[in-house]
Amino acid sequence: MAKQQQRQGLCELKIGGQNRPLYFGLCTFMDLEDEFGDIGMEEINQKMADLKSGKNYKFLFTLVWSGLYNGALERGQEFSHSIREVGHWLDKLTEEDYVKIFETLSESQFFGKGQEKEEENEESQAEDGSKKK
Repeated sequence: MAKQQQRQGLCELKIGGQNRPLYFGLCTFMDLEDEFGDIGMEEINQKMADLKSGKNYKFLFTLVWSGLYNGALERGQEFSHSIREVGHWLDKLTEEDYVKIFETLSESQFFGKGQEKEEENEESQAEDGSKKK
């Protein structure tokens, strides 16, 4: 069951003193655009690479805040915490927690393997269309 949730970009994470749903979907793009302006997958991938080199923590805070906010909405719960508050919660996470966050992101339909499969399907359809001509 947990693996199925991760494939959908949804998991449970103990953060801020309680278990909370974390969900990455299309609204995550909207939240990132609200914070960083017009942003696409190329820019998101660059910001993810920046994180690995110790830069762009605002992106991490916004990304996790969005996941928590949208996870709460997905479950019909309220979420009124700020990005800064989430940033303080991130201070207390373990390495395993961060792995869980990024695995969930990479398994989501719009950011990870789901996105790759969608692109593969589009390429396959394009190839099929050119073969029919």
